[in-house]
Amino acid sequence: MNIPSAGGQGVYVGGEGTGAQGRQQPGVVELIDQLRDEFEAVAQEIKAYRGLRDEFQRKAEEQISEMTTLESALLQMEQKHQLMKEQYESEISRLKKQLMGGQGALPGAGQVAGRDEPVAALPGLARAGAQGAYGGQLGAGFPSAQTGSTPATKRHRGAIPTDLKPATSTTASTLGNPIGNIVGAAEGTAAAAAAGKEEPNEVQGPEKFSGTNLMGNVTSDQGVGRTNNSDNDYVVYQGMNSNGTLLNMNVKLQNSFVHDSVVCCVRYSYSGQYLATGSNKCAQIFDAATGAKIATFARDEGVDQQYNDAQQDSFIRAVCFSPDGKWLITGSEDRLVRVWDVRTRTVKHKLTGHETDIYSVDASSDNKFIASGSGDKKAKLWDLKTGQLLHTLGGGDRAPTDGVTSVTVSPTSLHVAAGSLDKIVRVWEVETGRLVRSFEGHRDSVYSVAFSPDCRMLLSGSLDKTLKLWDLAASNPSNQCRLSFTGHKDFVLSVAFSPNGRWLISGSKDRTVQFWDPRQPSMCLMLQGHKNSVISIDHSPKGNALATGSGDKHARTWIYTN
Repeated sequence: MNIPSAGGQGVYVGGEGTGAQGRQQPGVVELIDQLRDEFEAVAQEIKAYRGLRDEFQRKAEEQISEMTTLESALLQMEQKHQLMKEQYESEISRLKKQLMGGQGALPGAGQVAGRDEPVAALPGLARAGAQGAYGGQLGAGFPSAQTGSTPATKRHRGAIPTDLKPATSTTASTLGNPIGNIVGAAEGTAAAAAAGKEEPNEVQGPEKFSGTNLMGNVTSDQGVGRTNNSDNDYVVYQGMNSNGTLLNMNVKLQNSFVHDSVVCCVRYSYSGQYLATGSNKCAQIFDAATGAKIATFARDEGVDQQYNDAQQDSFIRAVCFSPDGKWLITGSEDRLVRVWDVRTRTVKHKLTGHETDIYSVDASSDNKFIASGSGDKKAKLWDLKTGQLLHTLGGGDRAPTDGVTSVTVSPTSLHVAAGSLDKIVRVWEVETGRLVRSFEGHRDSVYSVAFSPDCRMLLSGSLDKTLKLWDLAASNPSNQCRLSFTGHKDFVLSVAFSPNGRWLISGSKDRTVQFWDPRQPSMCLMLQGHKNSVISIDHSPKGNALATGSGDKHARTWIYTN
């Protein structure tokens, strides 16, 4: 084809070449379509392979889950086998001793020789006709100390149950005063001792200790019976870590202290050097490491005659040290909070204002105030230096509707938490006395509360046999409870955090102390070290030491290592 140029002559531009190029275009389109088809086919294959991969992964996860279940079942079987083995060995040993010593008839079915002791009581609320801490008559249906009659409800158990079955229990509503009757009649244990049933592994009668001076010029008293463990009268059961491995924790009995009555409370000093206990008519201080008794704080004169009668029980329900170690604070049945001078063993302040028994006391870490909780549905804050009342917590529409069983001050001294028989855990602001949190979820009375070391969590223990971990930052009720811990066979009576927050620890009417990991709901370790309810526990602020107080009239200290 000729195209005219600017000079008037035509220029040939190759029309045939243009035609050939036009004929090549359909081949390129077909090639693109073919590539597209191949790409879609590969994409379909990839999708199919992904589906197969997901299916294989799902099956692998199911198999892993089944293996975990089998592992857990095998562990439980192993533990049951060990329990049965120990039970048979104990029974065989007992039978051999009887055959060799000619001790006569065997005990009745369901009993273990020397262990059919009555369950001891939380102090003195089963007195016939006494007014309950939360209203109503106490002692109805319960025996008096003098008559020795059998109560209407079952209140005796045998040895520590190797099958971990719960003891027969009654609800708080039928007990009238649940704190006072949580574990039966204390007088029964004394009667058993008088009948010649000696406690194993304890020094019988007082033992003289050299003792140490507590902050200066306090001399040692004659000590109560105490020995380091030698016959292994306690058992430790290991559970699982949060990573699924078997926990390997070593627990050893450090000291054991024999008291004349139920041990209602145990508490370490802030230094961890001393341990205070509360029991009938007195509080005592011991050296936590050596077991030497340092001081006894008996009830002072001048109280009402009904509480000062030598023949009448009067239990110290709560004890705590001031952070500087100069003062011991006690709460008791006579409705008074006392502040004792540790050096002179005299009362500095008698704090009056509660209308019924004092069940809990705590001191702020800044050494400024004391918190107390009572059956009168109130918690009170007192100035430690002057003894003046600062706040009464428990007014308004959201106030406790039943007795306050436990109070604790946060490590920052900014808040106070309380557990109540009305099943609710409450948190107040110290400066204003304003209620800032209210946690509901327990199905029965809350008996113990404890702040986490970082003040972010609150732990509670309840008569519903569970512990609950509450998020203090959560205001929405739907996400306030982080975890619920189930595993105790009876009432949870006391809870505590380890100082590093690694462990949650609980004591129960089922006679066990249990360790829990705050990251998982299953039990990590169980310690059976008492022959009656574990009423009170406390973790030492220093080191891996734990104190327990029990209805078996013993306080014990334990050392644990991972």
